[in-house]
Amino acid sequence: MARKTIGLEKVSPDKRVSEIISIFNASNNPKRWDWEYNLLKGEAFFEDKQLTASEIRDLKDADMPTFTVNRITPAILVMEYFLTANKPRWKTIGRDMSGFDSEVGVLHTALSDYCWDLSDGTLIYSQIIHDAIVKSKGVLQIYVDKNSDRGNGDVKFGRIEPEELFVDPESTDVFSRDAKFMIVAKNIGKQKLMSELPQYADIIKNASGNCLGITRRAYWDDTAIESLDFIKTTGEQDEIIGYYECYSKVKIPYITFLQKTPPTKIELDEMQKNSMLALKEFEKEIQVKIKELQKQYSEMVANGQIIPERAEIELEKAQNQLMAQFQEMQSKVNAEITNEVSKTTERTVTEGEYNLLIKDPVIASTIISGSEIKYYQDRIRSEGVVGNKYLWDVIMPYENYTIIPLPFIHTGNPCPISAVKFVTGKQEEINKCHQIVVHHANISSNPGWWYKEGSLVNLVEAKEDISLPGSLIGYVGDNPPVPRVPSQLNNAFYELTQMGKGDISYSLGISDYMMGMERVTNEPFRSTALMDEFGTRRLRTYLQNTVNPWLRQVGKVFKDVAQKTYTAHKIYRIVSSEAGNEKSEYKEYEINKPIFNNVGEIIGKYFDYQSAQFDVVEVADSVWPVSREAKEYKMFEYYQKGAIDKLAFLRSIEIEDKAGIMQRMNEIAQLQQALAQKDEEIKQLRGDADTLRRQVIQSKIQLDTIMGSLQMRKDVLETEAEQHKVRETIKANADIVSNQMLSEADKFRKDIEIIKKSAKQNENK
Repeated sequence: MARKTIGLEKVSPDKRVSEIISIFNASNNPKRWDWEYNLLKGEAFFEDKQLTASEIRDLKDADMPTFTVNRITPAILVMEYFLTANKPRWKTIGRDMSGFDSEVGVLHTALSDYCWDLSDGTLIYSQIIHDAIVKSKGVLQIYVDKNSDRGNGDVKFGRIEPEELFVDPESTDVFSRDAKFMIVAKNIGKQKLMSELPQYADIIKNASGNCLGITRRAYWDDTAIESLDFIKTTGEQDEIIGYYECYSKVKIPYITFLQKTPPTKIELDEMQKNSMLALKEFEKEIQVKIKELQKQYSEMVANGQIIPERAEIELEKAQNQLMAQFQEMQSKVNAEITNEVSKTTERTVTEGEYNLLIKDPVIASTIISGSEIKYYQDRIRSEGVVGNKYLWDVIMPYENYTIIPLPFIHTGNPCPISAVKFVTGKQEEINKCHQIVVHHANISSNPGWWYKEGSLVNLVEAKEDISLPGSLIGYVGDNPPVPRVPSQLNNAFYELTQMGKGDISYSLGISDYMMGMERVTNEPFRSTALMDEFGTRRLRTYLQNTVNPWLRQVGKVFKDVAQKTYTAHKIYRIVSSEAGNEKSEYKEYEINKPIFNNVGEIIGKYFDYQSAQFDVVEVADSVWPVSREAKEYKMFEYYQKGAIDKLAFLRSIEIEDKAGIMQRMNEIAQLQQALAQKDEEIKQLRGDADTLRRQVIQSKIQLDTIMGSLQMRKDVLETEAEQHKVRETIKANADIVSNQMLSEADKFRKDIEIIKKSAKQNENK
């Protein structure tokens, strides 16, 4: 049963089925037939099916060779390499520079990587690039897999066969963004479709009718029609049914209005309770401050610092200020409660949803009259048809098509030109020239014989034996058979063969360097880098003018779909490994983490993904291959200029046992640092030792001076005994000081020797 759409004219399912089939037939026009023929021809030439069945029959009838010399496929593979060498990347720019949007933007980048890896996006992207080059158009689809993540749903990337997409013929946009409709149509087995859409199994089972006008013929076999052999799991032939997915842009009326959103009774009671507690605490604080002021002014009066009248005035003034603060806080609390009670929220709903809301008297009373603003927005309408039955009708909440075509050369309509189309004629010329050259060589090796009629004894035997070495041929008369000399082949065939090879590479913009031809080793790096740059300019033009804008559109659509999908709490994990690093990097991200109040109700979200405002842009040329040689040369220049250290340079290059080398360098650096530290300690110890030596010398000088003074005062001492006693005491004390100084110096000297020995051992290690 079809789902109802809101805001659109209601029509019967049968009528809508007829309308969709009519739209499909209008898009399946003669211009598209020509485009589809070239698509199939390009695919055949890439697969080396370059001769039709009739051409092969004609060549065999003429005894000509039927081989081909495929020059297209190698060139196409080179083009695909340059456009798929790396994973496409996007970056986010938060609109709120305060930080929230930027933080969620980082989470979005990680989420896009998660969805990309979940969809095997790299493989899908390479297939789309292949389709664009070979078939003229690749088609990406972004969709929501509702069965993923245990029913929570995930956004995924998918691929659509280019020949199954039918686009509004009036579309002129390079990515068909202006198309009024896009239809994915194909003939498919009923059982296969029921397995893909089990929710519509009953409708599919009772449906009938095929997609008329889809009679694709294989280019190489003009008698074969598109294979529709779908086999059931039982081994029986499955019934074929026509299947349509119709996407169209519709204008949906929306209404923005203000709605009163007062708190619940529980929230209001909690709010009032918290407010009263805050006011009581503030009141207690004021009372304490008043008592402190009273005590302060009393002490000042008692000490005579202030007269009682002044104290009374100042105390009253301070009390009034504190009471004013209390009243201000009380008014603020009351205002906050009033604001919460009268709080309004801006809401936006479709006109149909708004009409349903106002029918409820309770809800209608909360809507502020006169705040309504009506406007229109583009939305994508999705409809499903199988045979003669209507499956679904859904308005998706997206502004842009989730189907994004990538053309090779846009022609102003949905029928672009492939790269192969430019070189199919040249490839046919190469094949023809090679066939003629080989055919001429075959004829030259056995050109045939001239003979007079009736001269051969046995014509049948002569025909069988004439090419055998040493054979005998009987003839009658004087005219023996003579060999027939073939005419010389025109050199133009050889020249065309050689020229054709270069013409294909030139037409596709493929240089010899891109094809992997051997380079001149004595050429400087900058010269070869410039040659690479010049040699890839045509392909870079396609990358910059078409692929990069297409990736930008993909990122924009993914953001729109992801923000509408991931509204609940989600934890996702990204595993990535850096080139040259055996360890994988594991990161975990979290969005929409709920915030609970005291009663366990969700009142908000951390990292609210849906409400974040940020822009998504592609990382320019992120898919383009990065020359390892160029990167290492640039990093070496940075190292030479001192912009980076040796470890940073090693991290940026590919070298065997890089991790071991970096570890050993770290160990050497640590040892050098330790040695430098020891040298500094030795230097300091040497200085301390010199200081001690100077102190010892000064002590000796002081001792000699004291002894000289004592000698001069000898006559002053009353007795010889007293003089001797004083001398012995001073000498004993001086010896003690001197010995202590010498002991300390010797100790420092030994410490220095130990440190020198340790440093030398570390240096040797």
